Amino acid sequence: MKAVFFDMDDTLYDQVLPFSQACRQMFADQYQGLHEELFAASRRHSDEVFAQAQAGEITMEAMGVYRCRKAFEDFGISVSEKQALEFEQRYKENLKRIFLPDTIEKMLEFCREKEIKTGVISNGAWDHQWQKVRRLGLLRWIPKERIFISGEVGAAKPEPEIFRAVENRLGLGPEALCLAGDSYPNDIFGAKRAGWKAIWLNRRGHRKPEGMPEPDFQVKNEEELFEKVKEISGKGARAECMIS
Repeated sequence: MKAVFFDMDDTLYDQVLPFSQACRQMFADQYQGLHEELFAASRRHSDEVFAQAQAGEITMEAMGVYRCRKAFEDFGISVSEKQALEFEQRYKENLKRIFLPDTIEKMLEFCREKEIKTGVISNGAWDHQWQKVRRLGLLRWIPKERIFISGEVGAAKPEPEIFRAVENRLGLGPEALCLAGDSYPNDIFGAKRAGWKAIWLNRRGHRKPEGMPEPDFQVKNEEELFEKVKEISGKGARAECMIS
């Protein structure tokens, strides 16, 4: 691989943490055991209306209210529009305190030291996603020109156009590129449809959706992701030993 790109939300950082904090702030320990399932439902319902929000047909606020209410509704919990709006506001506040796990920092530092090209492909509004880029300190390892935000590019994963935009900027073909991400319909399906390699970070043990192409690799945590990046880049200890 000539370059490895990463999804940002729930790949480079654990997005359940700020979601769980919002749950506790709103409902104390009432739904403590449901946080991960509620988060997964929220992501699923967010995908249902993301294209509309991206096109400006609904506001980002409306998308947030929709995904919150529908996620809780999946578990028989009624949340008012006012409560959903407050939940989303608390969630956004908690997103201001996101951080990179140590293993992700080590992986990005390894890539920089070994001169492995890395980048980010993230769906979302330009300003909102760039705030996350800065909070996570990603520019320490990844140059601005290799960060692709759908709201800026004008195309979103899984659309091939956002992958083509990366190829054109780097001057590389799809066979030289890999995307690591958590979302099967956006990251894995999108990468495979574009002809890229795909690493599925499946930290929550989800089943592969039926009818979707197989990922090239599947890992279940940040440590395994780091090892897989070493492997596919040919820069791991085993590869270096063979070269020497």
